[in-house]
Amino acid sequence: MSKIRKLLSVLILLVLSSCGSDERVNGWRILPGEPLAGADLNNVDLSGADLSGADLSGSNLSGANLSGADLSGANLSGSNLSGANLTRADLTGAYSVNPSNSDIDLSGADLTGANLNHAQLPNADFSNANLTSVSLIKAFLPGANLIGANVYQAIIKFADLSGATMPDGTINP
Repeated sequence: MSKIRKLLSVLILLVLSSCGSDERVNGWRILPGEPLAGADLNNVDLSGADLSGADLSGSNLSGANLSGADLSGANLSGSNLSGANLTRADLTGAYSVNPSNSDIDLSGADLTGANLNHAQLPNADFSNANLTSVSLIKAFLPGANLIGANVYQAIIKFADLSGATMPDGTINP
């Protein structure tokens, strides 16, 4: 993809995110696999956006509002999601190796089948999230909130869950 097309994609995101909710363009979406790698989307409101299959690797999404967004199959590797709001976001099959993000809100999000191996997610809020079949091998999740999370068939091996609140409300030592 040319640099111009990439820049235009980012500008479209910024224009749409700056519109009030009543002015938002219905049905707007990034094309599947649209490369936005390395984009600076710090504090942008992308709530409800369809970013399925988007390449957001290395992007700065810190403080972004992605609540209710469709990020299914998106590549989030190396992206900064610190302080991002991903409540009720669809992250099914999303791919994110080695993300380093603190205080990320994933409450109620659907992460079915997501690859979060080696993730650095201290104090992440996974409350009431669907973590079915998620892979968290060697993930760093100290202080994470997993209350009410569905961890059916989740692969959580060699993960650091020190001080994390487990799905049943107990606190891991």
